[in-house]
Amino acid sequence: MENGVEGQEAVTEIWSPAQEFPVWRRDGLPVIFSPAELDINNVARLDAAMLAVASDSARMVVDMTATRFCGCCTLDVLVRAQARARARGGEIRLVVATPMVRRIFAVTGLSENFSIYPTLTTALSGAPAADG
Repeated sequence: MENGVEGQEAVTEIWSPAQEFPVWRRDGLPVIFSPAELDINNVARLDAAMLAVASDSARMVVDMTATRFCGCCTLDVLVRAQARARARGGEIRLVVATPMVRRIFAVTGLSENFSIYPTLTTALSGAPAADG
């Protein structure tokens, strides 16, 4: 296991400020790995990671597998990043494994704005996302 991803093949690290939001390129897509909590204390660093990736790619994956809490400020950052990506013909795919975080996207209606996948492998495949 490498970088918390079971069965991950060799990848290239492309950005990792203080290792809180490491970014790796896997199967040609940048993947941002988020921590257990996304809130006002670290959302600016998530935004910085997404902006760094967006300067090079209109498509990216945010792997929230480890995320157990997602504050409303995080939703704002994700929505703005998705708008920027779509304006460039891209998208942000989310990997959300926990029921609590999935519920946040469902009750806010944001599951309609994002492709939400249960695993990184499915997000990288580009297959249609399951219902959020």
